[in-house]
Amino acid sequence: MPQWVIDYVLLHELAHLLVAGHNAAFWQLLEAYPDTARAKAFLEGVSFATSRGLTPAGDEMGDDDVDDDADSESPDWN
Repeated sequence: MPQWVIDYVLLHELAHLLVAGHNAAFWQLLEAYPDTARAKAFLEGVSFATSRGLTPAGDEMGDDDVDDDADSESPDWN
């Protein structure tokens, strides 16, 4: 997973310490992170692909031993 996506997920969860739901106040907090829209789109793409049984090339579902490239922008999907 790219570092900017990991950063977004961490900020998303930290924002829940201040705002419980996903209301306007919550999203306003996350607007401060410049890659919010990009990270959300990336995660939506991953969700779409995995819901159809697709995984990055060389990766097995649940395989934690794969050496992920944190700077990878777009994995090769099978």
